[in-house]
Amino acid sequence: MEAITVHPKNKEQLNALEIIFKAMKIPFEKAKVNSHYVHKKLSDESPYNPEFVAMVKKADEDFKRGKGKTMKLDDIWK
Repeated sequence: MEAITVHPKNKEQLNALEIIFKAMKIPFEKAKVNSHYVHKKLSDESPYNPEFVAMVKKADEDFKRGKGKTMKLDDIWK
């Protein structure tokens, strides 16, 4: 069986879809999605975990200050 992912644009559309699904006894799940996922920017929220972003930025800064080293891809598994 296949599934369909639906992206209503507003609460009115979401409510209408829920009514239809319930009337037709179609099981459905609701999930919160961020604005980036639905291609509509509602805020400046990043889809990434802030702690992860901070870690990546710190590593980038450390590397720029000479606290890192580069390796050839072939040498990674040695």
